[in-house]
Amino acid sequence: MGAHLQGIFYTIVYVLICNMFIETFEEKRILPKKFLVYGIFILYVIIDYVASVTFDKNIFFKVLVVVNVGTLFMWIRFRQKIIKIFFMVFLFQGMC
Repeated sequence: MGAHLQGIFYTIVYVLICNMFIETFEEKRILPKKFLVYGIFILYVIIDYVASVTFDKNIFFKVLVVVNVGTLFMWIRFRQKIIKIFFMVFLFQGMC
């Protein structure tokens, strides 16, 4: 149980820092509802954590899923060109 709590906490920190990293380069998009921003964040954390646990033994698929999920959610959040968001998420993943 402690390992799962630690993993969830790590994933929350990862998503927050990824969001801040992309915010430094992209213009923040104003979403109509505040709960939509939190919903996107929570869904991103859940999917990212499930992917990390599921593909624990296969690092290639784990990175592939995490980068693609991050690209999708950051594209929804910032609405910039998807290829630009992909490279920023990939760069962030590489730095982590």
